[in-house]
Amino acid sequence: MENGELKVKKDWEIKKLGEVCQIKGGKRIPKGKKLLTEKTLHPYIRVTDFTDDGTVSLNDIHYISDEIYETIKQYTITTSDVFISIAGTIGKVGIIPSELNNANLTENACKLILNDKLYNKYLVYVFQSDKIKAITQDNARANAMPKLSITRLSNIAIPIPPLEEQKRIVKILDEKFAQLESLKANAQTNLQNAKDLFQSQLTKAFSNTTWEKKRLGDICSKIVDGTHNSPPNTKEGDYQYITAKNIKLSGIDLSDITYVTKEIHESIYSRCNPEKGDVLLIKDGATTGIAVVNELDYQFSMLSSVALLKFDRNILDSYCLAYLLNSDETYKRFRAKMEGAAITRLTLVKIKDFEIPLPPLPEQKRIVKELNTLSEKVRQLQEIYTKQIANCDELKQSLLQKAFEGEL
Repeated sequence: MENGELKVKKDWEIKKLGEVCQIKGGKRIPKGKKLLTEKTLHPYIRVTDFTDDGTVSLNDIHYISDEIYETIKQYTITTSDVFISIAGTIGKVGIIPSELNNANLTENACKLILNDKLYNKYLVYVFQSDKIKAITQDNARANAMPKLSITRLSNIAIPIPPLEEQKRIVKILDEKFAQLESLKANAQTNLQNAKDLFQSQLTKAFSNTTWEKKRLGDICSKIVDGTHNSPPNTKEGDYQYITAKNIKLSGIDLSDITYVTKEIHESIYSRCNPEKGDVLLIKDGATTGIAVVNELDYQFSMLSSVALLKFDRNILDSYCLAYLLNSDETYKRFRAKMEGAAITRLTLVKIKDFEIPLPPLPEQKRIVKELNTLSEKVRQLQEIYTKQIANCDELKQSLLQKAFEGEL
């Protein structure tokens, strides 16, 4: 950004970062060596330890041996410095806690050694503002792993008021941000409580122990997954191509849909022919276990990460089955049947063998009606609390903008 684009007060300066800081990179450990989880005298801070609120988490700190420390001991960071990530995740900034004073720093970050005209907490706030974040991101080279060079970092211009003004700004922002964090934490708690309320009602709705239990394979006329061939797909084409990423608790999400050709679709559709009212279940990946009712009344193709369940609607209500499969109790039972390490999955055999309680159809309809009503109320609450959380983040950025334009 050119200096003229920054609005500052008359007694403020605009300086390039390299003019007010020494910028020094961290250091990777020697090739062939590994970080230790056992505590030593030498903690090693990684980018994954950086937090969004400008510090370092102590939950999973790794360490290096005395031998490794002797080879990289000059690449340490102190509590008076500021860290900033420069590879992969760009621009994550903060100050290390006192417990990590003089810890070694990863090669994917730099430390900023400030001169006596710059307050470290002020600089952290500067780099947390959306305006400076955008400049930092724009200066990163987009390769397989985005990287911000020290040269480019040193040329980023920042507003610098007098030192006492910096401290005044930090004091105000600390107080305002603490208030916003409290509001945000309350909203997050309320959001989780709303989700927990719905889950408790799901558990209660299907808790009748007198209902007959049936294998899904005995209830369903067809349980099959989509293609295992991962065909070429594009943003435009003949038929929509549904994968696990398109299955959300709210239904089938078509905002990031891809397409396959008619020829590919026909080969997939001959294996699985989804129809309106069928239940789709994610069987592979991190979101394994999410089930939705297909409300699309046209043909589409599927990947093998999604399973299709067809059944007689005179025996089983589609929405009742989806609610049941989405309950935490059901997910715990799914977890016990999942296979795989890197990618967990439910095999079709395991899905077919999965037992569910089968209430009479009128009872299923009653359950669905009650859960639909509750679901709508919970959805409305979630919208309110999600908006409150977003508002807190927006207010933070508004405060930061005012602070660095001299209006705070």
